Amino acid sequence: MIRIEQVRVDAKRQAVKSARAHQVPYTPCPEDYDDVRSFTKEIPFLGERKQIRDVSGPPLWIRGDVREYFPDYPYKWFFVDSSGWGERGARALTIDAFVAMAKAYQAAASKRGFITGFGIAEAGQFQVHIAAYLRKLRAANPPTPEVNP
Repeated sequence: MIRIEQVRVDAKRQAVKSARAHQVPYTPCPEDYDDVRSFTKEIPFLGERKQIRDVSGPPLWIRGDVREYFPDYPYKWFFVDSSGWGERGARALTIDAFVAMAKAYQAAASKRGFITGFGIAEAGQFQVHIAAYLRKLRAANPPTPEVNP
């Protein structure tokens, strides 16, 4: 069994590795939610990174708190069973339950003008914490200043 101290040390190491590799959160398209197994395989292990700047520059990814959109959820990250043996009603979400919550999270965040991404923050032996990252949508057509002749 992995001790929590080791999980946190691994998350710090992975944060450095993922930053050096310029990894960014996985940003699913609406159709990606249909294949839950592929969806979960795309999520990178980002470690404890709280802010991530894409190689292309702004905008900045900020790690969000799941409870902002799901006030009754007990954790700040999605607590997910990674073994595939999880059951409904357990503390850790099944993969299917996580994907359904992630889809609802993305829909709620989109209404507030955010793009949503996901990254593994911590990984234990049978469960993972999956963090939701948010960044503001860019304006499609920024307003042009008026020019007086």
